[in-house]
Amino acid sequence: MTPSEPNSTVSWPSVWPVPQATTREKIIYAVLGILGVSMLITGAVGALNGKPTFLIYGGLLAILFGLGIVHFRHHTRPQFDRNDISIGTDRDGNPVTVLQRSPVLFNLRTAMMAVATLLFIVSAIDHYFDEGTEGIFGVIIYSIIALFFGWYLLSVATGSLQRGHVELSPTGIRFRGWSVEANLTWREIIAVYPEYEDRVRKVLVVGDPERTWQFDYTVKLWRIDRLTVVPMLDIDTRKFRLPPQLLRAIFAQYWENPSSRNELGTQRSLDRIHSLWDRSTR
Repeated sequence: MTPSEPNSTVSWPSVWPVPQATTREKIIYAVLGILGVSMLITGAVGALNGKPTFLIYGGLLAILFGLGIVHFRHHTRPQFDRNDISIGTDRDGNPVTVLQRSPVLFNLRTAMMAVATLLFIVSAIDHYFDEGTEGIFGVIIYSIIALFFGWYLLSVATGSLQRGHVELSPTGIRFRGWSVEANLTWREIIAVYPEYEDRVRKVLVVGDPERTWQFDYTVKLWRIDRLTVVPMLDIDTRKFRLPPQLLRAIFAQYWENPSSRNELGTQRSLDRIHSLWDRSTR
C-alpha cells in the first residue's frame, strides 16, 4: 500500500539502520564531558596561581564542549515537534505547506560560534596586554580567527544564514537550507528514495539531469550546505524535528500522486501529513 491509502502504515525504510545508542556515541559524550571538566579545572588552577584569564579560557572552553554535547544529542536524537509543519506563503504570497528545519540545532551552532568568537577576542586582548607591540603578529592572528567566527554571527544577524525550511506547493519544492536555496518542480523530479551515507539518514529528491538546476548560495564564507552538480535535494533528516520515515513519505506522497498536489498550502495537506505521522512505524 502507498502512504496515501488511509489504512496503510508509513514504514521505516530497510536501507536505514534503526536508531540506537552506539559505542561511538558514548565515547563522544565521554570525551566531550571529560574535556569540558578538565578545562574548568585547568582554569581554576590557573586562577589560583595568579592567572585569572585562565579561568575565562577554561570557562569558555567548558561552555563550548557543553554545547557540543547538547548539539550532538539533538543531532543524533532529535525531539519531534508537530508545530514544525505549518501553512505559510512563498515570496510571491502564494500559500505553501512548510516543513521547518530544527531551530534547536541552528541556535546551538550559533551559540557555539558566539563562544568561539568571544574566546579569540579575549585571546587577542590578553596577548596584547602580555606582549605589547612585540606580540602584534599574534594579536592579528587571533583577531583574524575571531573575525572568521564572528562572520558567522553577522550572517545570522542579516538572515544570510537561517535555520531553513522546505516549501511544498502545487508546482514544486523550494528548499532553504542554512546557506543555500534551491528549487525543483514536480515535473523535473524523477525519483524519491531513502539513502544512508556517512551515518546519515537521507531522503534524496532527484531531478532530471537534463534540466537547469536552480540553486543559489546565500553566503560567500560559510557555505555549510553543499549541493551536487546535478539537480538533487539531499534532505538530511537530522536537521528536522520530524520522524525520518515521515519526511520520506511526504515527498513520496506528493511526487507519486499528482492529484493530491493541489491541497498543498491548505489545511488538507496538514491533515494528510499528520495522518501520515500517526501511521509512522519503526
